[in-house]
Amino acid sequence: MADQPELVSSGAGCAWAFARCVAGPLLVYIAWLISSFGVLSWGLPALAASLLSLVLVAVALVWPRGQLPRATLHWKKIVAGESVYLLFFAATLLIRSLRPDIFGLEKFTNWAFVNSLLLSPTLPPPDPWFAGATLNYYYFGHAVSAGLIKLAHIPSAFGYNIAFAHIFAALGIGAFELIRWLARHLPRLSRGQIHFIAFAGASALVFGGNSHSLIYGWMRPRLQMLGWMSPPTMPYRFTNSVRFIGYDPPTLDKTITEFPAYSVYVGDLHAHVLNLPIVMSMLLLGAGVLMHRLAPSRSLKGPGRFRRGCAYLVAFCLLLAWSGMGNTWDLPIYLAVLGLAVSVAELTEGTGRARAIAIGAIVGLACAISAMLLASPFWIDFHSFSRGLTLPRHASPFWQLLALYGVQYLVGGAGALAVQGAFRGIPPEARRALVFAGLLFGMSLMLLAVPELVAVKDIYGDEYQRANTMFKTTYQAYVMLGIAAPVAIAAVLAYGRSDTVRLAWGMLGCVIFAFSISYGWFCYDQELRPRPGRSLSLNGDRFLDELAPGDAQAVRYLRNHPPKPGESVLEAASDSFTYGARISTATGIPTVIGWKVHEWLWRGLEKGVASRGDEVDRFFTGGDDAFRRQFLQRYHVRYVIVGKFERERYPALDEAKLLSLGSVVQDSNSGTAIVEIDRASR
Repeated sequence: MADQPELVSSGAGCAWAFARCVAGPLLVYIAWLISSFGVLSWGLPALAASLLSLVLVAVALVWPRGQLPRATLHWKKIVAGESVYLLFFAATLLIRSLRPDIFGLEKFTNWAFVNSLLLSPTLPPPDPWFAGATLNYYYFGHAVSAGLIKLAHIPSAFGYNIAFAHIFAALGIGAFELIRWLARHLPRLSRGQIHFIAFAGASALVFGGNSHSLIYGWMRPRLQMLGWMSPPTMPYRFTNSVRFIGYDPPTLDKTITEFPAYSVYVGDLHAHVLNLPIVMSMLLLGAGVLMHRLAPSRSLKGPGRFRRGCAYLVAFCLLLAWSGMGNTWDLPIYLAVLGLAVSVAELTEGTGRARAIAIGAIVGLACAISAMLLASPFWIDFHSFSRGLTLPRHASPFWQLLALYGVQYLVGGAGALAVQGAFRGIPPEARRALVFAGLLFGMSLMLLAVPELVAVKDIYGDEYQRANTMFKTTYQAYVMLGIAAPVAIAAVLAYGRSDTVRLAWGMLGCVIFAFSISYGWFCYDQELRPRPGRSLSLNGDRFLDELAPGDAQAVRYLRNHPPKPGESVLEAASDSFTYGARISTATGIPTVIGWKVHEWLWRGLEKGVASRGDEVDRFFTGGDDAFRRQFLQRYHVRYVIVGKFERERYPALDEAKLLSLGSVVQDSNSGTAIVEIDRASR
């Protein structure tokens, strides 16, 4: 992949970064197709076939030339790029080792999906929290993680954290190479300066906080010490930077404004996180459209540009298809990026404005249709849980948006002022680099404006009407700002009017970087600092042994004695964001009902979800023998769990009766009993 000239003309470094981002998704996508069309079962058979096919294609591409791939001629750049990847990988892995537990926030959700995909021989996989149904979620990113964990043959409790480290290492190397590629076209910058800007920018994107952490974490406390501000109602916490609008001050408009570093420190392997390598790949290709002047009206002229243009469009269609299956919000967002990049490329080639916009729209529409076709097996089974669009009842105070993103736009404005007078005289390559950075600034503004104008309806109440919409759009806006802002700083250093201006902005950029990275200190001090007696580890299910040793023993038993496909495990019904559904989550074995509000969101079957919960409650607390027999048969229950969680949730639990339903394969002395239901009863 890194050797294909149509994709590596930006340099071996960008090619290696692109390959690092898409190699895993490509491998798993081929296996996903093989399994979706029933050729081989999902898991090792399909993954092995996919790996073999990729090896054969690679050999076929290299063999006729009779020489090593041309990318190996740039081995120093590849080694440098891989060193950046390994540095981000090691740093993220160290952060995860401080608090490796796959427990809290959405971790149970993501681990349950990964374990279901590891256990299932079919696609779509069973829903681990709604026995008898398939997973109705954009699960492709989880499938990529599960596929790589399966190939590596490591336990999912470790694989979860290792996959997490890979995602942010891929984001880091992608951001580093993209910033370096854009900045190297600017004058007056030495190689060392370019590499420092690229590495600092990538580090700030992956590990740094937003403007809020700078203002409220550092500036405001110092102003209070000087007596210039009154003390806040509560001290700064790192979570305040993602729960700001609607929370400080409290209003009826609760929103979410997360960013990659927050994801790193809390460890959620959610859909928007899993898709980050694909997002970075699309940004690399989007930059390539401009930098290589891939205007469709001009790309037909000359075989080299035509091949490169076709390669870019095919790659973009694949990435969009994966995004649709992995984090559906990213599909329209990066379709817009592609359409804008194509339109701007047309404008730079002298195409009229109306025609340029039309060509961008046509390319975007064609790619959207192609992406949907490439992911058609997914869309056939997926049922959207969006309830349409609505006008928001609230708007974000402008000062709060400035507090969150003002620093990045300040840097962007400085870059624009620096190049304003000299833009027409700037060499074409540098101009295109700056235009792409400007495109990202503009696109980020559009994304910030979306939740002010429209909101996607879901099950949450009026107070959280905009929360999910703002969460998804601002996350991608932050990624784009993380690329554009370092390029803007490079532009000031390149085109500043005097040495004093350039020196001042260079120092200011270093200060901004230092304060951004210091967000990690708040996270460490408030959340990640190891508890006494706890060593560093990557074992994500260690918390089970600490909270409920009987549950840990039950999980180990069920992993060694999984039920047949279609059979389920019964544990207590539970609310979202609790310890409930811990057995199904840790094993991937479907339970009758897991986190109820989550299932309500994914299925829109509030009554169906509620009725299952009521049935489970009745089963544990006093249903008659006839009801229990029917229940076990209806949901094909193989194992019944009676542990500390069930006893606490159901004070009236009839444990003796439950233990008499079948063979007790793990007794209550461990704290958690497992009852295997006789074949005739299920």
